[in-house]
Amino acid sequence: MVEHHCLGNRRIYFQHGRIHPHRAFERHRTKLRHGGDRNGCDDYGLCVDCRADFAAAAADAADAQLWNGAACCWSCLRCITVSHILSFASWRFEILLASRVGIALTHAVFWSITASLAVRIALVGKGNQALGLLSTGTVMAMVAGIPLGRMVGQYLGWQASFLLIGLCSAAVMAVLAKSLPRLPSVNTGSLSSLPLLLKRKKLMLLYAVTVPVITAHFTAYSYIEPFVIQIGGFSARQVTVVPGLYGLAGFAASYLFGKWFAKHPRAFLAGAVSLIALSSGLLLPLAHFPAAIYALVFVWGTAIVVVSLGMVAKVLDFASDAADLANSIYSELYNVGIGGGALLGH
Repeated sequence: MVEHHCLGNRRIYFQHGRIHPHRAFERHRTKLRHGGDRNGCDDYGLCVDCRADFAAAAADAADAQLWNGAACCWSCLRCITVSHILSFASWRFEILLASRVGIALTHAVFWSITASLAVRIALVGKGNQALGLLSTGTVMAMVAGIPLGRMVGQYLGWQASFLLIGLCSAAVMAVLAKSLPRLPSVNTGSLSSLPLLLKRKKLMLLYAVTVPVITAHFTAYSYIEPFVIQIGGFSARQVTVVPGLYGLAGFAASYLFGKWFAKHPRAFLAGAVSLIALSSGLLLPLAHFPAAIYALVFVWGTAIVVVSLGMVAKVLDFASDAADLANSIYSELYNVGIGGGALLGH
């Protein structure tokens, strides 16, 4: 249980480290430009998409790793800590971008291995509950990551947020060093496994659905606050409710997934994707009705977490003999969706 909580906390810092820089690049690009950098500071969308592309490329590295799972996890933790400290100390835009690339690489590898690690250290028959618990870290980051980053940035400077994440990462690494058992590589797969995976129609269908669904989600989610302010006319107080509801929905989804997904996997996934489409489609016509937007955000948040967890669970099910490779490909496609969503929304 300690291991699952620590892996979940690890996801908080990974997710916070992914979300906060997007806004920091945009908010502080003028400051960076005045500091002497004239190359790339204005191209915020490019920064986001470059990180997603690097993350997509990095995901393939997980299938080639020959380490045990714990060793790979330690390497990710060390890299994420060093990269965040480098972000804190960055004196030029190129240095900041390089540190973000390091975080993107680590983020992709980490996401490609943690799901299988969580399932492997869980009790027999508790794999879905382990995934649900792991997702709680991501949900907490969605709720607390942006507000916490803003608060620290406002009072201590935006670079202090990166230092805080790095220090917290080091602390979690110390806890995991004592609690996470050695996990030899089992059923990781390799490039020679690709032809076999390509023949699995259900797995290919799941991959095909991932990119459009995640792209659509991040197109809307990345810019939900400007939308409700500029289109819906929300007040500052009303805007703060939106991410909170999204986070509560994530907790609800984690609970529902752990309790019911194993019994109705197809219905859960199909229903969740349909709810995402319905919620996104109703945002504009109902933009001027706060209560309606709140309800849509809650449903939307529940659905996307269910989809993310459900897809990971099905990937591990469809490719149990090459779990890390299959999950790496899924992580790659997920990151492509993140970059595509940011690009389209921008």
